[in-house]
Amino acid sequence: MQIMLSKAVSSSVAEVAEVISDTQLRIRSEFHSETEKCTSLAREKAEEAKSQGIDGLTFKALPFVDQNEMYQHVYQRLREGGCIAIYPEGTCPHWRYISEAQSHCRR
Repeated sequence: MQIMLSKAVSSSVAEVAEVISDTQLRIRSEFHSETEKCTSLAREKAEEAKSQGIDGLTFKALPFVDQNEMYQHVYQRLREGGCIAIYPEGTCPHWRYISEAQSHCRR
């Protein structure tokens, strides 16, 4: 499972290692967004909230999505000599065009 903090902390995401209680959890690595590591920003915003009498930051729980079934269908189609279409996620409604794929997307 992952958690995502609010936009005030760049919508930072971290993988949950352990749920300690209904108010605490342990994360596996630093909070990060698409462009930066955000753990220090998250700590700063948490301290700011605490000084205002707010205990913690808002977040969303991101459920684990098991992709095994999807990959089984992909491999089966390729074994049968078929093809698959991969659509890029690099879009922005303001730009009206698709961004260049990153190297890890082309492999």
